[in-house]
Amino acid sequence: MPAEKRQTEENGSMDTKKKKGRTVAVGLIVVFGLLAGANLYRGFNRRQAAKKPVEAVAVKVARAAVRRVDRQIERTADIAPAEQVLVLSKVPGKVIEQILVEEGRQVRKGDLIAVLEQDLIKARLDEVRAELASARAGLAQAEARLAVLARDRRRLKALLAEKAVSRQKVDHIEAEYRAASAAADLGRARIAKARAVLRRLKVLARDHNICAPIDGLVIKRHLDPGNLTAPGVALVTLADISRVKVVTSVAEDDLSAVSPGVPVTVRTDACKGRVFKGKVFLVGATVDPATRTARIEIRLPNADGRLKPGMFAHVTIHLPPRKALVVPAQALERVPGTGRPFVYTVEDGRAVLRNVTAGAVRKGLVEIKAGLEAGVPVVIEGQQRLRDGMPVKVISRETVAGSKEAGK
Repeated sequence: MPAEKRQTEENGSMDTKKKKGRTVAVGLIVVFGLLAGANLYRGFNRRQAAKKPVEAVAVKVARAAVRRVDRQIERTADIAPAEQVLVLSKVPGKVIEQILVEEGRQVRKGDLIAVLEQDLIKARLDEVRAELASARAGLAQAEARLAVLARDRRRLKALLAEKAVSRQKVDHIEAEYRAASAAADLGRARIAKARAVLRRLKVLARDHNICAPIDGLVIKRHLDPGNLTAPGVALVTLADISRVKVVTSVAEDDLSAVSPGVPVTVRTDACKGRVFKGKVFLVGATVDPATRTARIEIRLPNADGRLKPGMFAHVTIHLPPRKALVVPAQALERVPGTGRPFVYTVEDGRAVLRNVTAGAVRKGLVEIKAGLEAGVPVVIEGQQRLRDGMPVKVISRETVAGSKEAGK
């Protein structure tokens, strides 16, 4: 390629690059100019907005007040039998011949529940009865001989006094009398031993017939006929559900107010619309360090059996009334995400956000445990449009009971 042509092309390429560079530079200058203009415009608007007065938000307020309030503790609970018994065999290693009850059957105290194999115990009973009969016969024989020897002894002693018989004969009858007396004592001992063994075997025989220790419902059958009895292994579980206990817990902060006898109402999902009334029966002596709660137990009558063991219950514990600082429930707001409660108060014509510690809500009033004082006006309407420090215009003042205050 001729040198002149190459030089011409190189010059054209350089001109193109210079033109592109100038175009980019102009574009950047325009962008920066637009950004600067936008910033100036926003700054101007902010200055104008700052000069423009903020319109006060119309609100309704009510003064926080100390009132006598009912206290209630709402808890969930489990229902359990008032009395539950594991029925075990006292005789281990025996075959269960019969189990006479099924789950769901109601039994009375003393009803036969199960029968264990009894062949060996019956054979042993027959053996001991035979031993007892033999001992009685032996005793009768010994006592008959003792009676004969007693008569001969008296007669020979009388003859010895008259020197009509020798001392040797008297000594001989004395020895026979003592031997017969010892035989009679041995017979009595054999009878006493046989009787003791017989009593023990009768108790053991009764233990082969397992009976219900309480009135109750068979809620679980653990074994079937043919199994062997073993220590600690229950045959059935009985529960007295004519009364039930409702087991729940209360926080340690409320523990001092809960004591036996405090009235309680219980509701269950299974018995909708029905309210069961009872009282606190037992308060736990310790607080669980993991949950900071104490166990409480409530007893309820259950004659109709509507309350079943294992049911889920809702418990309301009715505590004695006390004085507390309250505000209308609609005054309470919560921080989105955290749920932390707060209220807006009105101070010098402006809204002031106050974080509070809220308690229970009762009859449209919420207890304020901390963060607020009595007499402070809190916003009950219009607070959704407020921010901390915004000007407000109070258009209505109410008491916590909802009545208008005199002289707004």
